[in-house]
Amino acid sequence: MLFSNMSPNALTTTLTAFGSIAALISVSGKYRPTFDANSPAEMRLADLYDEAQIALKCDKRAFRARAPKSIVINARNSELRRLAEILTYKADIYTPKGRLYAFDAKFSVRDGKLFHGQTELDPSKLTDGHGRLITSDY
Repeated sequence: MLFSNMSPNALTTTLTAFGSIAALISVSGKYRPTFDANSPAEMRLADLYDEAQIALKCDKRAFRARAPKSIVINARNSELRRLAEILTYKADIYTPKGRLYAFDAKFSVRDGKLFHGQTELDPSKLTDGHGRLITSDY
């Protein structure tokens, strides 16, 4: 998965407004971050936060919130629809299996999954001709 290879700092800056994991950990007062328990990437960051607080002998731990599955799928569908629209206009789209041609088949979203024709795609592995990850914020 995309986030499993990210450094703690990269994960923190991708998923939060903090500039580093050190900044997240060192917030004073009673602040504790809340992470989405449905997201493996956020759970990894929550675990890293907890481990750091334990090492510092601090009793603060990350909150883990779980949204109902229907809300998660609807949010995922919305994000994937934005991505599908972006992909429709991209000339160079690469997957681990090679180049995709957007004009060959339409992109679609079903049940929180992205498809190119009938083929399911892993959005975390779609890159442009320069090797940059294509996201819904592209």
